[in-house]
Amino acid sequence: MARWSRARALIDEAVVAHVDDQRAMLAALSAAEQAQLARLLDQLLAGLERTVDGNDGNDGD
Repeated sequence: MARWSRARALIDEAVVAHVDDQRAMLAALSAAEQAQLARLLDQLLAGLERTVDGNDGNDGD
C-alpha cells in the first residue's frame, strides 16, 4: 500500500502543477477571450470526434 500511496501523491502533485500552469496561461486572456477559446476548443473536439467516428463531414466531393 505504501507504493500506491506514493504513486498517488506523485500523480496528485503533477495534476496540481498542470492545472496551475493552465491557469497561468489563461490569465493572459480576458474572460470573454477565455469563453471564445472554450467555444473554439469545443468545436475542434467535436470535429476530431467526428473524424474518429468515420464521419468527417466530407461527402466525398
